[in-house]
Amino acid sequence: MMKIKNGIREVFVVYVPLYAEALGYFLQDKCPNLYRIADTTENPTLRVRAYDKIEQRADEMLFDYRNHIGSPHNEASFKRIYGVTPWWVESRIGEARERYALILGQAGIVNFSPRFVFTEREPKDGVVVLGRGRALSISPGSIMVSLDNQIVAQGIDVYFIRGHRTDFERELMKQLLQLAVVDGNVRASLEFLGQEAARLNEELVPRESLVYSFRARLDYRHYSIKSRQERTNVIRRYKMKQGEKKEYGLLLIGGLPAEVDKESFLSPEYKHAPIAAEEYQDRIFARGRTAEVINALFADDRRPPELDSILMGKGTEADIEAVLAKLSQQTNLF
Repeated sequence: MMKIKNGIREVFVVYVPLYAEALGYFLQDKCPNLYRIADTTENPTLRVRAYDKIEQRADEMLFDYRNHIGSPHNEASFKRIYGVTPWWVESRIGEARERYALILGQAGIVNFSPRFVFTEREPKDGVVVLGRGRALSISPGSIMVSLDNQIVAQGIDVYFIRGHRTDFERELMKQLLQLAVVDGNVRASLEFLGQEAARLNEELVPRESLVYSFRARLDYRHYSIKSRQERTNVIRRYKMKQGEKKEYGLLLIGGLPAEVDKESFLSPEYKHAPIAAEEYQDRIFARGRTAEVINALFADDRRPPELDSILMGKGTEADIEAVLAKLSQQTNLF
């Protein structure tokens, strides 16, 4: 797998018209107006839309290509329909891939998705460059870019609507991404994380914001026992049926973290029981998607101890300076 570059970076958002280019010999006669728009307009968004429609026209040919190659009878049938052999299609696609690999490799690939490639430098030719913006590259296929006051997101739910999360975590991630990616203020985003972690420690976060609420999309028996996702573990632990809803919070009972149903969690009966702050911190800052985003923002291969202190709500100004100093060695954005 291609190694990507994580963290906050300036990137070019690039669209690669692979099949429109590779199969242009055949497709140009089928949709000449779309090729004219793609070749002549200066608006990159319109060019991408034109290429998208061309690629859709290529889908039928590609489907037949995959089903006809390897059989002499089927290959002859393919040639009667399209006027070219499946091997011609394979050769053209292979040549186009090699050409684009060279173009994009020279531009320095940061990340990629099924739709776009994100590069450090502007590619020379043969592609559509939608613009340049500040990006958070998280993992292969997962990246968000602030481009012309809009968010281009691939492989990430930037609003964190889905998943096993509390409202506190959703709002935290929303503000964190706003500060770090859209505003470009990494220091402020790190300070914000420390403040929120401290609020959690000091029980200043309203309990209503610390409730996990979700429905089981499938019966518990359809979930793997090997899964490491907290949501899956809860579904299996409570043997939830498809469509069943679960709402709960985390309290310290007898010195140990316990899952307590929402009604009890919010009731006066349990108001003197402290929330399980360390368990919340572990779920939010050490595991899952939110932790992955934080690591991409502030850590390289390993979290610095100063970042752990900040995420435990015990960070100091010196810890913030240490994390920022290490980041400055990894990127030229500071």
